Amino acid sequence: ALLLRSAGFYSPQTHCSYFYHDDNFGPFLVSLMQHEITHQILGEFVRGGANQVWLSEGIAEVLEYATRKPDGQLELPSGHDHPDVVFAAALLKKNKLPPVNDIFSLTQERFHAEPGRSQNYRLSGAICRFMLEMRDGVYASDFLEYLHDAYRGGKPLLSDYLGMDYAALDKEFRYYLEAK
Repeated sequence: ALLLRSAGFYSPQTHCSYFYHDDNFGPFLVSLMQHEITHQILGEFVRGGANQVWLSEGIAEVLEYATRKPDGQLELPSGHDHPDVVFAAALLKKNKLPPVNDIFSLTQERFHAEPGRSQNYRLSGAICRFMLEMRDGVYASDFLEYLHDAYRGGKPLLSDYLGMDYAALDKEFRYYLEAK
């Protein structure tokens, strides 16, 4: 059923990414390709997949928005300019931002359930972008180690890598978004 609502996906069984082009999904988008190829690169590199849906979809969301610079290199929007961060900051201003632990605890089924599916992707992307630049990147290497270990098939706890519980992380995330 999820495939019927997806314009593309990565299959670890076939080691390929697939994309659909039909009236349901509109024209092919490079951003969709970047999102799915992120899944493919990470899945192939570590020969596994993250057991945490927010993490695998969030990191793909971060890289989905890369643009090509005139010299041909890819560039990500800075954290506060990243569309997912802008989205999360708007939810915070409306007092509708869920705690990070609510996103972390979503199962595959709940993450992809409508009507919240799009929001779950965007909040996961915002959290991942935040983790890469929180406090001038002080936690980036710990977050990337966590990402690696999660893709190796474990179920590590982000709090163990950061040395802070999810309540403290939520507070940091909200502080980061308030600066937007």
